[in-house]
Amino acid sequence: MNTTAPSPAGPDQAAKPRLRFKLPTFRVGFAKQMDALRAYAILSDNGTKAVHYSRIAEVIKVHEANVSSMNPFFLEIGLIAKAANGYVPTPAVLDYNRAHAWNADTAAVRLAPLLRNTWFGQELSQRLLFRSIGEEEAIQILADASTAGPEAKPQLRILIDFCESAKIIERANGALKLLPVSAQAHEGESASWPFQTQETELPPSPLPPPPPPLPTFTPPPSASPMSAPQNAGGIGLDVSINVSMAEMKDWSPERITAFFTGIAQVLAAKNQSG
Repeated sequence: MNTTAPSPAGPDQAAKPRLRFKLPTFRVGFAKQMDALRAYAILSDNGTKAVHYSRIAEVIKVHEANVSSMNPFFLEIGLIAKAANGYVPTPAVLDYNRAHAWNADTAAVRLAPLLRNTWFGQELSQRLLFRSIGEEEAIQILADASTAGPEAKPQLRILIDFCESAKIIERANGALKLLPVSAQAHEGESASWPFQTQETELPPSPLPPPPPPLPTFTPPPSASPMSAPQNAGGIGLDVSINVSMAEMKDWSPERITAFFTGIAQVLAAKNQSG
């Protein structure tokens, strides 16, 4: 029996820091991982029964151990849930599988609401709200958040693949930029996210108060000719002037003065004629 105690780890053999979050497996490419999600949806009869990972392996043609290595990440971010003797897909995965039957290129958009709220979706989205960043810088951000070492770089890159496929972000010339939520949402889907960039519907603005009524325009008084008396040689005029106080309240002092001056002149002329 060997009773020799293990030698202490040297400086180059320091224990790796424990990951804060589960990462995608490095044993299976991103496309196969998406196939595994669809297989869970299909084999579970639309989420009504549990599926063992060995059946997923048969369908997508990978080793059982590789499918098993996918499950911790899927489970942690809410793509699958534990059940008796296996796993069941969550509603987001069922929605993704249904959309895939119509358009395989855009089906992953249905995973966007779920992926935006993951730790890596939040990390990328918050940084990209300020500016575009290079892919290598994004990998470093995810490494810092998860305490992953350089050996996890391929796994961290798959996290970016997930966000790109869901149209949360876009790769362009080696840089990442944030896409508006309107590019991710599909018809009938309402996406909620604290860092949402989509234009939101605002409550209707209150109507402005009605403008004050304009002063009514009163045409100048008209003179109605009367038939001249048979025994007189002059001209008879009957003048009627009606101005309400509501109209006069908006008159200027000059207009009021001119109005009453005109009346005074008419009365004076009448008296002189008498």
